[in-house]
Amino acid sequence: MTEFSPRECRIGDRCFLLREVGVQDRAAVLDLFVRVFGETPPATWYEWKYGEEGLDGKAYGLWEETGRLVAHLAGFPRLISWRGKQIDAIQIGDMMVAPEARGELTRRGPLYQVCSAFFARWVGVGRPYALAFGFTHERAMRLIEIIGLFVKVETIQRLVWSADSARLPWGWKMTNVASSAPDFDRIIALAWRKMEQEGKEHILGVRNAAQLRARFVARPGMRHRFLVISRCWFGPCAVVIVRDEGNSVLRWLDFVGPRMALPAAAAAVRRVAAEVGIAEVEIWASAAAQADLLAIGAQPAGTAAHLALAQASCCPDDSLASKGWWLSGDTDYL
Repeated sequence: MTEFSPRECRIGDRCFLLREVGVQDRAAVLDLFVRVFGETPPATWYEWKYGEEGLDGKAYGLWEETGRLVAHLAGFPRLISWRGKQIDAIQIGDMMVAPEARGELTRRGPLYQVCSAFFARWVGVGRPYALAFGFTHERAMRLIEIIGLFVKVETIQRLVWSADSARLPWGWKMTNVASSAPDFDRIIALAWRKMEQEGKEHILGVRNAAQLRARFVARPGMRHRFLVISRCWFGPCAVVIVRDEGNSVLRWLDFVGPRMALPAAAAAVRRVAAEVGIAEVEIWASAAAQADLLAIGAQPAGTAAHLALAQASCCPDDSLASKGWWLSGDTDYL
């Protein structure tokens, strides 16, 4: 038996089986998702999250003796540009404990078991991913700090603008581009190159065409719009990803490009909101990204999420809290 073979573990007087989740467990994962979140995901959600053509998720699960899945933790590979150096990371998501097992939420309970097994398999020195991180809400943040396997890095804030039909700043224009367009990959590569070159002081999730397709285009049940922000006479400069969420908000999910294009990008998103009759634009941002967005008129609107780092991580330095440039689309659930 290897270190990662299925193994029994005891929690109190109960016996469970701890093992890696595979394709044969699709139904069990979907059943747990419904029990935990109270909603049924779209038909191809599992393939998007865990298929090689999607986010290629890895997961550990805890099964009770009846064979029912009661706890689950997943991670999704994400290439990170850490102050100019690319490293392999994995982004935590789909952290679930069945309602009937929550009485076992001790420091060594179901959540601890799946987290510790997941990290032993995939995270840290000599393992496939140098670090694991994730975005979560307040209650979950308190819980994962209690079990001692995560530390809170920073708070992600919600920022808003009102819709505005005004023109973009002089010398800038906005066009739409489809992910199937012949020049989509070229435009994304150009925008990312500018962002990466300028962002060597920051920690960024790599934003290439493959990542954007997997994250946004392949996602079932959601339609995203790609806006190209161009300088007149100079061509494409940046790309913005937005999603219309009914009559209430236009969610600004991601941005690829240099920060000098942010004022035009914000104006473009506000104009799109006005055109479709939505009153407000919303974006989530880390402290480093907030500094750029508040400078161009965004208004703070409360806490959106928290960024957590797995204790098993092997970071190049301690700059994650102050230098991480994260937006709404860096999460796995929006």
